[in-house]
Amino acid sequence: MQQNSPITDAVLVTVQVKQSGASKLYFQDEKALTGKKIFAIEAFSNNDIATTPLGQPIINQSAFDRSFITITNSGKERIKDMPLRCLQASNNNGAVKQFADLEVDFQKSYISFGDTQDVINDEQLTLLFYCK
Repeated sequence: MQQNSPITDAVLVTVQVKQSGASKLYFQDEKALTGKKIFAIEAFSNNDIATTPLGQPIINQSAFDRSFITITNSGKERIKDMPLRCLQASNNNGAVKQFADLEVDFQKSYISFGDTQDVINDEQLTLLFYCK
C-alpha cells in the first residue's frame, strides 16, 4: 500500500455461507465501518489463511475463484461484479487493491457466485477493509 495513506482502522469482515450452493451473500451491518472512508480492500481464501480469528473455516479457493463483489452506496452500485481475485493480494504480487475514499452501504452490498458447486455451508468469506 502507499505509504502516504495512513491506516486509522483495519476491520476484518466475514460473511458466512449459511447454505451450501448459495448464489448471493449479503454483508451484515458493519457498525465499525459506519461513516468510514475505505481506501483499500483485501480478500482471503483458504490458500491465504486457514481460519477466521474465531476458528471458522475460510472459503475454499475454488469457490473464491468464482466469486464477485458488488459494493453499493447511496443507492448506486459503485463496484459491480468485481472478481474477488482482484482483491486477493497473493494474486496481485502482494499489492492490496486501493480505492478513492469508498463509502459502503454494507446491508445492500453482497458477494455473488458465478458457479455454486464449491460453495460449502459454514465457510466464511473474509475481507479486510482498510480505512482512514
